[in-house]
Amino acid sequence: MSTLRGFRSVFGDASFFVALFSKRDAEHKRALELFKEIKEEKIPIFTNWFIISEAITVLLYKYGYTEARVFGESIHIYQVVHFKESQFQQALAL
Repeated sequence: MSTLRGFRSVFGDASFFVALFSKRDAEHKRALELFKEIKEEKIPIFTNWFIISEAITVLLYKYGYTEARVFGESIHIYQVVHFKESQFQQALAL
């Protein structure tokens, strides 16, 4: 059963990337299932540098260098959204 059919894009957060890249994460199996579906449906994954930094940090300190490195080497497959400083300040004000 497809849970993402009809989605035009998804936004990957740090917890998704951590689960996807660490076999020891409790949600690893579900993250793999979602990633497989995302690839099959050709759905782009958007994220930003804040999330990438957070995911690398969590992977490094919680699971180890290898998981952090492998994720870092994969970031070219994601659509990285760049925020302007004014947008960042507006988000903080929320």
